[in-house]
Amino acid sequence: MPKKKATPAERIAGLREELRAALAEATSLIETAPDTSAEAWFGLSERLQDACWNLASATYRPSEQPEPSLHAAIGKPSTARHYRRCSIRSWSRR
Repeated sequence: MPKKKATPAERIAGLREELRAALAEATSLIETAPDTSAEAWFGLSERLQDACWNLASATYRPSEQPEPSLHAAIGKPSTARHYRRCSIRSWSRR
């Protein structure tokens, strides 16, 4: 039997929990592991960035800031990145 697809509210709740977990790990490292390696921090920074991006993407509302047109995004890396900000397809890849 196929797995039931999560509702948007359930998915957002999961994304919030992923961010909370990454933030808790960062807080723990700051408070209890002052000799944490740079490699560990770089890995955690990627998790934090992904968790923040996914939650922002899930809760993005076009009324906050209009999306640039695809034509405007071509050839402009920062604009192209923002063009994809509300794409739910990236949630599982991040």
